[in-house]
Amino acid sequence: MSDQLQDPTWEGSPIPGAPHRPGICLSFDDDHVDSWWQYRSLLDEFGVKATFFVRGLDRMHSAERDLLLQLARDGHELGSHGYRHRSVTRHYNADPARIDEYLAQEVIPAARALREVGLQAGSYAFPYGHRSGEYDAAVLQHFSHLRSIGYRRRYLPPHRLRTIYHRIGSGEPLHHALGLDNAYANDGFLHATMRKAQSQGLVLSLFAHRIAESDEDYVIRPTKLRAALQLAASLHLPSYTVSQLI
Repeated sequence: MSDQLQDPTWEGSPIPGAPHRPGICLSFDDDHVDSWWQYRSLLDEFGVKATFFVRGLDRMHSAERDLLLQLARDGHELGSHGYRHRSVTRHYNADPARIDEYLAQEVIPAARALREVGLQAGSYAFPYGHRSGEYDAAVLQHFSHLRSIGYRRRYLPPHRLRTIYHRIGSGEPLHHALGLDNAYANDGFLHATMRKAQSQGLVLSLFAHRIAESDEDYVIRPTKLRAALQLAASLHLPSYTVSQLI
């Protein structure tokens, strides 16, 4: 079946009667607090409010927690990236019989860690993006929004991925983000993915890890981040946090 038949929205035409609230949703994963703090002015420059999915919050030094809380006071969202960053598939084999174990070891303590620093347990990013429908339903008992990763098949351009887009008003709680780190090599596709969001009134989800001048896999260079934010601004795409994707 052709991509056009699988996804009637891919070619750029808006859906009649659907809400038209395009934008981007930018998130960062793991525990790179110093990096996020160092480049917060870059987000501020473009008026972008990001979601920071934090792992191991309970193990952080008080100084790191203070920086995260200041980011939250500045309007950014703090979500959970798991208590100990365990994978649904690698550590639990995506076994429905082990859902309670996953909740007890990874999800419930992560939600508690957020509440203990005065934050709501709003959004949860699955470590490694690994998930299943059964695990989704269970985690949604503790968090209102879920984020995974938008994986694309070889040669399939990202703008053909339905999963990396969200339509405001759909009520869909699961979101898949397109990777911006060096490892994902999606640089050349950003204009097409953002243009689709703009033309169809969709929110494009994007994510990265550490912001730094480095060629490491799970790093985004400041110049690349700036270029992405400049492109979004030129297309008049506002930012949403993950919990704002209702």
